[in-house]
Amino acid sequence: MRLLHTKRITFEEFQDISSTPPHAILSHLWREDEVSLHHVQQRQDAKRLPGYHKILNCCAVAHLEGYDWVWVDTCCIDKTSSSEVSEAINSMYAWYNKSQVCYAYLDDVPRDLDHGRMETNLRNSEWFTRGWTLQELIAPVHVVFLAHDWSEIGTRAELADVIANFTGIDSDLLKGRPVRVSIARRMSWAAHRRTTKEEDRAYSLMGLFGIHMPTIYGEGKRAFLRLQHEIIKRSTDHSIFAWGYGEGWDFLACDPSSFSNWISDPISLIPYETFAQIFAIEHPEHSLTNHGIRIRLPMRADHTEEGKYEAALACWKWDDRGSMLGCYLTLSRIEGAVNRYRRESLTFKQYSHDNTQQFKARDIYLEHKDYLLAETLDIRKDPDTCARVFLVDIGERRFEVMETTPQRMWRTESETKLYFTADGWFESRICGAAVIREKTTGRRLAMVLGLDGSQERRSPPKLVMDILPEDDTEIWRSPTDEIARTICQIHQASSVTHGKFLSHEDSMKQFFQRSKPLGAGLVHITIDVPPHRGVHEPLVNTVELHVDYAPHLTGLELERFLSSVVRFILQQDTSSIVEKRLLKFNEFQWDEDTASAVRALARGRRTRRNGGQPIHGGHILGR
Repeated sequence: MRLLHTKRITFEEFQDISSTPPHAILSHLWREDEVSLHHVQQRQDAKRLPGYHKILNCCAVAHLEGYDWVWVDTCCIDKTSSSEVSEAINSMYAWYNKSQVCYAYLDDVPRDLDHGRMETNLRNSEWFTRGWTLQELIAPVHVVFLAHDWSEIGTRAELADVIANFTGIDSDLLKGRPVRVSIARRMSWAAHRRTTKEEDRAYSLMGLFGIHMPTIYGEGKRAFLRLQHEIIKRSTDHSIFAWGYGEGWDFLACDPSSFSNWISDPISLIPYETFAQIFAIEHPEHSLTNHGIRIRLPMRADHTEEGKYEAALACWKWDDRGSMLGCYLTLSRIEGAVNRYRRESLTFKQYSHDNTQQFKARDIYLEHKDYLLAETLDIRKDPDTCARVFLVDIGERRFEVMETTPQRMWRTESETKLYFTADGWFESRICGAAVIREKTTGRRLAMVLGLDGSQERRSPPKLVMDILPEDDTEIWRSPTDEIARTICQIHQASSVTHGKFLSHEDSMKQFFQRSKPLGAGLVHITIDVPPHRGVHEPLVNTVELHVDYAPHLTGLELERFLSSVVRFILQQDTSSIVEKRLLKFNEFQWDEDTASAVRALARGRRTRRNGGQPIHGGHILGR
C-alpha cells in the first residue's frame, strides 16, 4: 500500500495494510485533470493541474488533525499497472475500513450554517449518486464530510438519520452499529448509483459482500453475473433471487437496479431455523452447477395452471398494515428437462398454516444461462427484442427505389419488396432513409425508418418513422445519394419518435400511420407490427406505401383503408371491445358515417355504401 506524506508530499510503500502507520483516507469524485502517481513524482507537472490543489488541501486537513500520512486513490495507485489496479480494487473496502478517518469531500456542497438546508444540500450532491462512494460511505469507522471550501459539514454518525432518508441505508449502520442486512437490501443501495465503466457497477460492490475476484475490464454486464456467482458460493441468503425489476440472466439479475424495489420496502432474512419450522424442511441449501442453480426449496403445484409451481424463499417484508409477507417464486417446469425449472415471477403474501402445509421440500435445478457460453452463438445485441426488420411493400410496380442509406441496412428482394434491418439500436438511436420515385408522375419522396432505444434502458424501443415528399427546399436540389444521407442524418440527430413498441409481455399487434400531401393527393405510410411471441427470431414489421389522389374515399376504397386500420386488433376480442379501442384512437377524428363503417368492420361484416354522400379522406387520415 502506497501512502502520501502530508508535509513532504512524497510517497512511501508499505508491505500490507497491517504495517501502515495511522493515516487518513480521501473519498471524492474524480474530475478533469486529476493528479496521478507520476505527476506527484514529477512535482512541476502536478502543480499545473487543478487536482493538485485537492491533494494539498487534503494533506493540510489531515496534518492539522495529527496525521502524517494520507491515501488518495488518484495518485496512490499506479494506473499503468493492471495488477496493481486489480489489487487495489479488491483491497479497497479493507483499506477504507482500516483507516483512522475518511474525509468525504463534497465539492458541490456549499458551506451552509443553516441546518434546515442540510438534507437538501447532501441529497443534491453527486457524491451520493456514484457507485464507488457507496463502500466509501459504509466501510470506514469514521467519516467526516467536508464542503467545497474544505470546512466540516458533520460526521457520518451525526448525519446518519439525514443520509438514511434519501439513500435507504440503515441509520444504525451509518452510526457504526452492527446490523443484519440481506443481500437484496445491500444491492438496493446501489440500484440508482452510476459508474463510468459498466464493470465497476459490480467491482464497486465486491467489498460490501466480502468478495474477491479478478477484474476484467471489457467483460461488461458479465462482471455483475460473476459477482452473483461468487456470492452464491459463499452465502445461503435466498434474497439474491428476490430481484423484482427489469430483465435478468434467467434466474439472476442483470445489474443492481433490478433490486430497486427494496430501497424503501426492504427485504429481510428469515432465520433458517424459523423457515425450517414453517415449511417442515431440512436446512435449505443452494449451489451453482453447469445444469443450473441446484437448490432445495419448499414447493407446491399451481392447480390453476399445469406445469406451474410456487416455491418459498427464506426472506420476507412488511405490508402496509404491519403484517409479515413471505416471498414466493412462480416457477414453470421446462419440458424435456429432468427436474429443471424456469423463473416466471416474484410475489409476496401472508403465511398461513393451511397453505404452508401444502409445501413439500424438493431438490430442483433452476435454469440459469450464461449467454456468452451458450450452445448457440448469437451476436445480436438484444435477441429477445421485437421490431427490428421492416419489410417495405412499395406497391405493384408503382414505385422504384432510387437510393438507400446506410446501404448495409437495406436489401432489395424484388421490384416491390425492400427490407430494412435496424440492428444495433440497443441503448442508442439508428435510422435509415430511402429515396423513392413514383413512376407515373416522377415525383420523389423520402421514407425514414428507425428505432430509438436511447432514452429508457432495457425497455422496448420507440419507432422512428417519417415520409417526406419532394418540395422546393435546398435538400431536393442535391444528387440523390446526398439527399438520402442528409435526410438520414437529420433524423439521426433528432430525438423525435412516432410511437413506442409494446413490451415483450404484450401479445397485441400494433399499427402506426403517417400521411403527407403529395401533389393533389396524399401519400400514406403504414406499419403493422406483429405480436411478440417471446422467440429469439426477429419479427418482420410490414410497411406499406400508398398514394391516393382522390380527395374522397368511397365504397371499396373506404372499406380497404378502414380494414387496414382495424386488422391489427381483430383478434379474439368481442366486437364491443374492438370498437372501444378503435374509437379511443387520438390519431383519427371519426365522423358519424366513418364510425358506422368502423363498427360494421369490427363486427366482421363487409358493407358497401349505396349512393350516399362520400366520406372525406381527411376525416380518416388525420395528419
